[in-house]
Amino acid sequence: MPSQNTSNTTASLPAQMEIFRAGQHIDDSGVVHNFSAADVTAMARCYEPTLRESPLTIGHPKDNLPAWGWVKGLADRDGTLLMDAHQVQPQFAEMVDKKLFKKRSSSFYPPQHPNNPKPGHWYLRHVAFLGAQQPAIAGLADFAEGTIAESAALSGLLQNCILSVGTVDSFQGQERDIIAISLTRSNHHGEIGFLADIRRMNVGMTRARRKLLLVGDSSTLSSHPFFKELLTYVKRIGGYRTAWEILD
Repeated sequence: MPSQNTSNTTASLPAQMEIFRAGQHIDDSGVVHNFSAADVTAMARCYEPTLRESPLTIGHPKDNLPAWGWVKGLADRDGTLLMDAHQVQPQFAEMVDKKLFKKRSSSFYPPQHPNNPKPGHWYLRHVAFLGAQQPAIAGLADFAEGTIAESAALSGLLQNCILSVGTVDSFQGQERDIIAISLTRSNHHGEIGFLADIRRMNVGMTRARRKLLLVGDSSTLSSHPFFKELLTYVKRIGGYRTAWEILD
C-alpha cells in the first residue's frame, strides 16, 4: 500500500515516457488490432484528464488496487504515444528509478466500450509498470538510471515557481516571462517529425512574455519552409547563435 506523502519532496517520472506505439497488437481476447500513426495521434488528442484521469499501476489491476500516480497528459511522436505523469508516490518513483519496474504496458478502452468516456476513440485506461513480466509491446525506450533523482534536484525550483518543465501541450493557456524550447530533431535527411505540427509550435512560441529561446539543429530544421523562414527572420534581427560560438 502506498503511504501518504507528508513531506515537501516532489516525486516525478521522466517527461514524455514512451507507453505505446503504432503497429499490430493482440488484445487479451486474442483479437488482432492494427494501429496507425494517425490512431496514436488521436489517442493523445482525445485524452482529457478532467473527464477521466488514467492511473499508474503496478501490473494490470484486476480490481481496485492503489494508483501510484496519474497521467497528466499525452503526446505523440512518429507513431509513439508519450506520457507525462504527476502526483507520483515517492516510493514508486524510487522503485522505477532503480529499474524494479522498467517496462510499461498500456491498457485502453475500445471505442465502443460502455465505460469509455470518449466513445468512438481508443481512450487510455491505465499505464501498468511491469517487473518480471514482459510487455506486449517490445522496444519502448527505457530511461537512464538516475533520471528521477536528477528531477528531484529541481524540486526546490519547481515548488517556488522559479522553473516549470513540461511539454508544449502542458503550457497551453499559460504564459512565462522566459520560455526555452528544445527542438529535438537532428539528422542528415531533414526529417523533423512532430515538429512539422506548426499549430503546436505556435502554442509553444507564444507562451513567452519577454524572451523566447529556441535550441535546435538549424541545418535539419531549415528543410521545413516554416523553420527556414523563421531562421531567416532570427538571423536578420541578430538573434542567431551557433554552437561553435558558444564553444569559442
